[in-house]
Amino acid sequence: MYQVRFRLPQGLSSQLKMVELRKSLHTVDSAVARRRCLAATLWFRGQMERMMQLISPTRSDLEGAARAYFSQYAEQDYMPRGYDPDRIREMASYDATLAEEGLAEVESELLSNDYGGSAYLAARQMLASLGIDIDLVSAETRQLAMRFGARAVRELSLNRIHQLTTPDMALPSYDRLFNLGDDCPPLPKPKAIGPRSTTTIAAASETYRVRELSRNLSRSTVTETIRVLKWLGQVFGAETELSRLTTEDLRGFREQLLRLDRHTQGRDVPFSQRQTGDPSRRISYTTAIKYWRFLGQFFRWAVEDRVIETNPAAIASPPKPKGLKRHSPKPFTSDELKALFATPMYAGHKSPKRLTDPGDCLSRGGQWWSGVLFLHTGLRAGELSQLMPSDFVFNAPVPYLMVRETSDEGSEKSVKNEASVREVPLHSTLLALGLEAFVRSRSKQQPGKRVFEVFRLGKHRKSEGATRFWGDYLDKFGLRLAGRSTHVWRHTFIRFLRDRNVAVEDIAALVGHAGNDLADPFAHTQTKAYGGGYSLERKRIALEKLDFGFELPGISGNEK
Repeated sequence: MYQVRFRLPQGLSSQLKMVELRKSLHTVDSAVARRRCLAATLWFRGQMERMMQLISPTRSDLEGAARAYFSQYAEQDYMPRGYDPDRIREMASYDATLAEEGLAEVESELLSNDYGGSAYLAARQMLASLGIDIDLVSAETRQLAMRFGARAVRELSLNRIHQLTTPDMALPSYDRLFNLGDDCPPLPKPKAIGPRSTTTIAAASETYRVRELSRNLSRSTVTETIRVLKWLGQVFGAETELSRLTTEDLRGFREQLLRLDRHTQGRDVPFSQRQTGDPSRRISYTTAIKYWRFLGQFFRWAVEDRVIETNPAAIASPPKPKGLKRHSPKPFTSDELKALFATPMYAGHKSPKRLTDPGDCLSRGGQWWSGVLFLHTGLRAGELSQLMPSDFVFNAPVPYLMVRETSDEGSEKSVKNEASVREVPLHSTLLALGLEAFVRSRSKQQPGKRVFEVFRLGKHRKSEGATRFWGDYLDKFGLRLAGRSTHVWRHTFIRFLRDRNVAVEDIAALVGHAGNDLADPFAHTQTKAYGGGYSLERKRIALEKLDFGFELPGISGNEK
């Protein structure tokens, strides 16, 4: 009997105390089930629209949420982060000027009833405190919530100016909404400048770097994290106490990340010279958000390790540009794979060192095997490049290779995450092509060396050599599109398994995807963890369903 399952919107799920809705289609006929599924989908959407209209907080609810929002942030210490006591008043005056500019902006929004980011973020947080998603309320309610949010932002701005200019005077209330009266607890008074953590940005960054290295993360992750922390030190001063940084500081730094010039990447250029006003030259939103997340992880660690008391980076990620879509390498089609295997490296080349020139040589070296192995394992380029002979097991009931953090030869490796450590069955095609002979010959010719020594390991990215080779090779024969170099193999592997109706959790187990990257959205992660990992036999059965629509050429040939 077929049934359909619907995931409830987050706001409604919290209201209704349920995550999904199931409905029987009352048929075992797939064609009838498809028709009824469409009708059920229309029914579900109509129900959700009607239920969302029921989520409507009262004006009193919004006023209370605005007061709570103001009270939460009114205690914030707005005094300058500077460490020069002789200049603290000068810096306070400068910060007050910036606050006045922000105040003028929100005043203008209140007059025009047209609200920007700060009012929206305040409204979203206010509604979230009521258990309501801002996207699930009516346009009228959303507008009213943003107006109350703007009033709270205005009051906080005035609060900030007061602290910076007349900190010794009692804190007044400028908006009657926040004049709580005798029956409510008094508004918090400005905090006096007290003892702070003296840990500097530079010292905290070094401690964090050592910690990240001890976790055996990929070098690229650690390197990029430290790069962002270096920029943080350049903007605010490496010897500035980390506790001096405020939310406003981090909000400004977040905006600077969005303006980074992609043409300065890989160059030793100060952060101040990396900004560009030309949107076409800026780094992608994906790269900027990655840097911001690295910074957020650093500050969360600083709070957990008691380096600082509060997290100034606990703010929203940079706003996503409208219409932005995630770009990923377009998988090879069956025809493109045929064209690839008709290129000289597979169809016949001049010599083992001249793989792009047509000829009669059919040598099968590391580059030849890398493409075939990528296609039948879904390995990441860094994983393949670090393979040692001992990572292959050919004499087991199910031959397989191991992606692991160490090898029998004693070499340490980098893996992306915990899920990346796995065993991958060897497809029957790989065995028929002579993979075992290739690995053993490499072990004899270069004892203790990597199987794919032909690809150098980059200082920061283990995949650098393989990526460089395949990027150039695909470009040479007109097969390179945006993002295509080595990760296209992984996308192709997943795409063809999915086309063969292989379960998504089996694909995830083969490629080492963490969490629910590929898994059934209705399956619970903890349930999948019980009972251990997937067996090699189950993985083998899934893997053998791989079919590219043609037989691979080049079964013959000599090892070189």
